[in-house]
Order: sequence, then structure tokens, then C-alpha cells
Amino acid sequence: MGIDLTPTEVTAIDDHFNAIIQIFADKMAINLTDKERQSVRSVAEGRKPYMDKTFDNLAPNNKVLHPGYLDFNEDQTNYNYGRKVRNFFPQAKKILEIMEDHAYSAENLGFVWMLKFYNNAKEARDTNTPGAESVVAELAPLFELTNTPAPTVQNAQTQTSSGSGETTPAA
Repeated sequence: MGIDLTPTEVTAIDDHFNAIIQIFADKMAINLTDKERQSVRSVAEGRKPYMDKTFDNLAPNNKVLHPGYLDFNEDQTNYNYGRKVRNFFPQAKKILEIMEDHAYSAENLGFVWMLKFYNNAKEARDTNTPGAESVVAELAPLFELTNTPAPTVQNAQTQTSSGSGETTPAA
């Protein structure tokens, strides 16, 4: 793979994320706890058609039924804001998915290299190669825990020969 992000790319990505965060922070300073997030009445799939119908048709056409102490226009604006924000969810989820795929794939390739490095150190230990014993001692807790193979990236070369003495990575 051998790819990396340049400092300019890291800065550009960071600047774009910070710009998005700032837009939302400027609108409303809110950061719900997990408990608060669970207690808020969400407009889940089952409620959304009713909310849409209320704010798009029922309430505008039945003004006499509006609660006099609440500003319908303000609440309609709030609801429309929520709909606009939700429209970004698929893109945000796709960005997260792409970033996770890149990170997991790159890290897995590094893990495969580390396993080969460890196996080389185990072989080199037998010939008293300097540094080999300390490498094996440092990495043995990871690789000697189980014999369960770690997930690998498609096309990654992680072949082990039967009886070669190579260790299979722990999960």
C-alpha cells in the first residue's frame, strides 16, 4: 500500500472538520450526554411521517388549533433545521466508513509486518542476533496469547508455512 497523508492534506481535512463543527457550535451550544440523548424524543422512522405531515400540512392549514403560547414559525423552523441536518447523515456516515476502511486496512498491513518482524526475531534469537531476544520478549505477550488469526486485508500476503515455526497473530 505505502500511502500516507501529506501535512497539507491533514491540515485540509482538519480545517474542513473544524469548519463543520464551528457551523453547528455557532447555531447552538449543545452536547448531550448519552443519557440525555436516549431520553430526548427522537423523530424515529415511525414518527417522522407524522411530524412531516404536521409541520408541512396540518398545522399550517389549521392555525386556529395552534397553542397560543407557542410560536409555530419558530418550531417549524426548528423542525426544518433538524431535517436539513439529517440530510447530511448519509454523507457523514459514508465519510466515517471510508476513513475506518482506510485506517483498518493500513493498520492491518502494519500488523502483518509486525508479525513477520516478530517471527524473524524468533529465528534470529536462535543465532544470538543482537536485539532479537528483547524484541521477542516485548512482542511475545501479544503473539503467544492465542493461535487465532487476525483479520487480514484482501490481497495482503500473510502466508505461513506449515511447520515453519511462524506464529499466527492473536485476535
